[in-house]
Amino acid sequence: MNRCFPLILLLLSLTLAREWSLNIEIAKETKFELGIGMQPNATDGFNPKVDYAAPPILPTGIFPYFPLEDNKYSYLKSLWRDIRAEMDSAKWSLVIFRGTSGVKITWASDSLPRGLFTIQNENMEELNGLYITDEDDTLIEIKYYKTESMELEPEGIKFKLDTPAQVKVIIATQNGKVADILELGYLENGIHRIQWDSSENTEITFFYAVIADGIQVAEGTFSPVMNK
Repeated sequence: MNRCFPLILLLLSLTLAREWSLNIEIAKETKFELGIGMQPNATDGFNPKVDYAAPPILPTGIFPYFPLEDNKYSYLKSLWRDIRAEMDSAKWSLVIFRGTSGVKITWASDSLPRGLFTIQNENMEELNGLYITDEDDTLIEIKYYKTESMELEPEGIKFKLDTPAQVKVIIATQNGKVADILELGYLENGIHRIQWDSSENTEITFFYAVIADGIQVAEGTFSPVMNK
């Protein structure tokens, strides 16, 4: 047996481990398949061998794409497949042109590569392969972190009110201790986003519960702003 063979397999496995790709389907009446990923020899610009340029925007219906700025290919402004250079973290901005509420973004849960993936700051592994857009979700952010222990960017608290209400938000640590209560007062119906400063707390992830007119209407986890 060739003694070099195990070494070749090891080198090959290490090379493959540095590459990953994820297919994402965007659908509402029409379906589109986009992709993201990383390869050691790719760049953040247009890579003809691995990236796919998006065609001109269709005259009707939604049209998803990844915006592109590359001086070498200045005539290309959008991609349907965006493969980046290998990094510890990255963010893809997915534009859904003429997007409305109810656009379905799906992916195969078992195809998520190793690491942490979020879509609109929600853990993609916990969403079971489906994210449905709200009415103002025309810019979707997909973030990748090589290791799950990496600190997340501040994502804040997001919730939706179906009707106007008096609102407060209860924030708690992972062991259940109340860290703060935010009295937000009277808010109109719609999507609301707030940030919370955790200067006096060292934890990265907190729980929150949104109380509207005495009834809990939302809950979740978030990573706070950390001003020091």
